[in-house]
Amino acid sequence: MKTKAVPSRCVAPYVDLRYKGFKMEFALKISSKGLQVLSLFLSDVRQERSGAEISKQLKIGSGTLYPLLARFEACGWLESEWEDIDASEVGRPRRRNYRLTGLGQHAAMDELSKLSVPNSGGRQPVKV
Repeated sequence: MKTKAVPSRCVAPYVDLRYKGFKMEFALKISSKGLQVLSLFLSDVRQERSGAEISKQLKIGSGTLYPLLARFEACGWLESEWEDIDASEVGRPRRRNYRLTGLGQHAAMDELSKLSVPNSGGRQPVKV
């Protein structure tokens, strides 16, 4: 199986993981907004979402959201494509729809699992 290259924006030289033919040499620093976006995609992994829908649902500004989406897409965690509509017929611009990839699903679950605090003293685990 061939190894697919990861864009340099995702590369951190000290991490080299291999997952089903993908060479993952990256350790993204993910902000709380990034975690919110990943969590939203994990809530229904098959659903495509537009940037406008994500922005409205999570109350994240476009100046924060679109760079996150671009970074996740560059790393192979998201895929996107333009809506196949005639903008003049629907009276609005075409939307770019994003969906989580298999690699993105594993990465998102891994990132979100890092937030779980181990159970200690009989208390329930805390989600940050």
